[in-house]
Amino acid sequence: MMETRALGRTGCQIGVIGFGGWAIGGGYVIDGMSIGYGRTDDLESLAALDTALDLGVNLFDTADAYGMGHSECLIGQVLQARRSDAHVATKVGNERRDPFPLRQNFDPEYVEMALHRSLRRLRRDAIDFYQLHHPPFELLRQDRLWDLMRRFRDEGHIRHIGASINTPEDALECIRKNRVEFLQLRYSLLRPEWERDVFPAAREANVGIIARESFENGLLTGKFTAATQFPADDHRRQRYPAEALARLMPLIERLRAVAECHGLTMPELALRYVLRAPAVTCVIPGAKRPAQVIENCRPGAAPTLPDHVIKEVQVAARDAQAVS
Repeated sequence: MMETRALGRTGCQIGVIGFGGWAIGGGYVIDGMSIGYGRTDDLESLAALDTALDLGVNLFDTADAYGMGHSECLIGQVLQARRSDAHVATKVGNERRDPFPLRQNFDPEYVEMALHRSLRRLRRDAIDFYQLHHPPFELLRQDRLWDLMRRFRDEGHIRHIGASINTPEDALECIRKNRVEFLQLRYSLLRPEWERDVFPAAREANVGIIARESFENGLLTGKFTAATQFPADDHRRQRYPAEALARLMPLIERLRAVAECHGLTMPELALRYVLRAPAVTCVIPGAKRPAQVIENCRPGAAPTLPDHVIKEVQVAARDAQAVS
């Protein structure tokens, strides 16, 4: 049975393993830029979503930018068909406009239009968790967009306000100004920068934390090799060229040794490491196939790690990065 935790002051109990919906949006290339995780099969994506529900997942995270709305459509289809009361989180702030593949747009008129498009795709009267999608720091400091989000909540279009952010400075601005009820941030065993200031501040303010990209785009699953080549419609083609993968392999092998020594798979180690942080409510690994969902959900019943294993992970990561 999957453990649940409170998502900050939202009052919602969330399973510690959620479903990250970027990958099911599909792989595509716009103006030479890869956006997505490669080709998908919609029937397989729908089966993955069904499997997640079967295993107790009750948070499905997506964005209007994932597959230009396709991820939202698939999630809406499954949740409506299953009559599920699972929570949906989506994001706003990226617009397709030539000549750019995606352009940030937080103009109030656009945000309101995008909200109603997301509601239609998700087949819902209200979005449980609505997030600004990587807003720039200067925008986080202004009141106008937050006032708009509060109006959406007052009108019943959304239930809780959050932001998907990139830096500790962004997070602290949101927390200290009491802007959000929850934050989504990129946290993995390779990214400890949140632990010093952000996590204590979030716990004190009762702001929930959703951890994304805890596999580092698949790197920490241990499935890549130095010879791995990504297709043209997978954004990891730019992120992990051959020389980068070769440089990272010593780190992967060190972590693999730690995992195997304690009877864990690398995905289990990566997710349980993230969930051992008291500030983290849940982690949202992506999946395109039912087998990946099953693997992702395995740590849900036992999300913590013994202290000695945590130390081994930290030493392995630090040592391997020092020589890479």
